[in-house]
Amino acid sequence: MAQSFAFGITGKVLEKLGNVAYEGICSAWGVRKEFEKLKDTLAAIRAVVLDAEQQQARSQELSLWLQRFKDACYDVEDLIDEFEIQALRRQVLERTGKKVRHFFSGSNPLAFRFRMGYKIKKANEMLNEIATSMAKFHLTEKHEPNDVIHRERETYSFVNTSTIIGRDEAKQHLINFLMNPTDEKDIPVLPIVGIGGIGKTTLAQLVFNEESVKSHFELRIW
Repeated sequence: MAQSFAFGITGKVLEKLGNVAYEGICSAWGVRKEFEKLKDTLAAIRAVVLDAEQQQARSQELSLWLQRFKDACYDVEDLIDEFEIQALRRQVLERTGKKVRHFFSGSNPLAFRFRMGYKIKKANEMLNEIATSMAKFHLTEKHEPNDVIHRERETYSFVNTSTIIGRDEAKQHLINFLMNPTDEKDIPVLPIVGIGGIGKTTLAQLVFNEESVKSHFELRIW
């Protein structure tokens, strides 16, 4: 069964840029214009990605171009996640009655907007460069094949620790952060990001099932 990885990755990012949370992000931080540019460029490149994936075995240059596009998609996805995490913090703080001025963990809304604005600008520049360079490959638009199946991944909190090695340091770092937040007035939200398959879910499972975490938090939800 065929698997169109770049096509699927782009679809996931475009879906995030089109959901309800995206509208809230645009309103809260005034990034609608920048995000619309990202969305338009991603959609334009995605139209020829299926052809690129079919031809990449015959061209190393095309294969490298496709990898650059995948990396750029992951960067955009991480960027969106940062906005969503900040929005989640703000929502939780407002519900608990805490002041929103503590919401950026040592930063402030203007600094966050400036930093993220720079990241969006760099992401747009990278995608524009990728879009411009794709012309030399003479790619054609292709629709999604019928044998490409998209599945939502369902995870569970259970983990077999006997099969996992080399995660002790990362696990302890996350536990220390959760149990000893730097700002008691802030609500810690700790994202674990990275490309698929590097063990993000496993790391979260290890932290979730750690005995010290179980005894420290009255309520845990997976």
